Amino acid sequence: MQQEADRIVLEHHAPAGLVINREMEIVHFRGRTSPYLEPAPGKASLNLLKMARGGLAEELRNAINQAAKKGSARRKAVAFQHNGRSKSVNLSVEQLNVSSAPEDIHYVVLFEEIPPHSVAGKTKVLTSKSAVRTAGRDPRFLDLQHRAASTEEHLRSVIESKEALEEEFQSANEEILSANEELQSSNEELETSKEELQSTNEELTTVNDELRNRNLELGQLNNDLSNLLSSTTLPVVMVDRGLRIRRATAASANVLNILPSDIGRSITDIRSDLNLHHLEELIAGVIETLATNELEVQDKKDCWYSLQIHPYRTVEDKIDGAVLVLADINPTKTASERFKRAKEFSEAIIDTVPEPLLALDLDLRVVYANRAF
Repeated sequence: MQQEADRIVLEHHAPAGLVINREMEIVHFRGRTSPYLEPAPGKASLNLLKMARGGLAEELRNAINQAAKKGSARRKAVAFQHNGRSKSVNLSVEQLNVSSAPEDIHYVVLFEEIPPHSVAGKTKVLTSKSAVRTAGRDPRFLDLQHRAASTEEHLRSVIESKEALEEEFQSANEEILSANEELQSSNEELETSKEELQSTNEELTTVNDELRNRNLELGQLNNDLSNLLSSTTLPVVMVDRGLRIRRATAASANVLNILPSDIGRSITDIRSDLNLHHLEELIAGVIETLATNELEVQDKKDCWYSLQIHPYRTVEDKIDGAVLVLADINPTKTASERFKRAKEFSEAIIDTVPEPLLALDLDLRVVYANRAF
């Protein structure tokens, strides 16, 4: 019941009004505003000053400007034309702050229509009280005088706005000059930085060329090393200080059981065919003493190999591991064993001869003498 009562009061007794934003665009209508507003010819627009009827635009502009400065404004008995007849209305403008942001500031504009009989009564009272002063003045003259006062007030507000804008422009000009000086200083710094960057770029270009040449050399060395390791028939294994395998030739798979997938593993984790149980101590000794170690070893098939362990030297002459090289000496070892057995056999036969026997070389040195001699 209360809401319905409020609605009836607002519709029938509250003054017509509307809500506008900072750009004077109408965002909401309240009540019947057709006596004061009408659409302007041409492109559709909700601008209040374009839709205001004759005589209201200037007063609305002045009132809104005053409300923007003081928060509220009021204009009494503003004359305007509606359907060819002169009417009067009281204008009220109140600033509506939806939020603290400047772009959210709105204004409430209220139109309070003055009844014609009230205007006529006031005219009669004025005539009776000051007939001498109003003699010879018609309503058109009063309207023009009222418009001149409004125009003067509007001009005053425009001048104040102009002075405020000039102060703002002066302040903005000073800020622009300061920013210009800062930009000039920044430009000089940028020029200096540009020269430094250019010098750095030249140095980087030189370094890049050197790195490119070194990259080409390293690529060539890598190709040479890969071809060397792939073409040699000797089992060769390179390990670091932690005994992890760096490189290995293809022949290493036959004796040491090292595959390409074993790169990075410790050589002690791989079970080879060699009868060698102290390989870790041998490699550690070579790394510590920097002396090459060479020994003969056999595999599980009784084949003989010559194992050479060399220290791994870097370009800076630092020891960073060891190199293991295996050479197949089984034919030489077999021939040596045969020669040794044949010699022992011959000496045994000569020792059985009962006659004394002596063998001399060309310098008459004794080479062999049997027991009988």
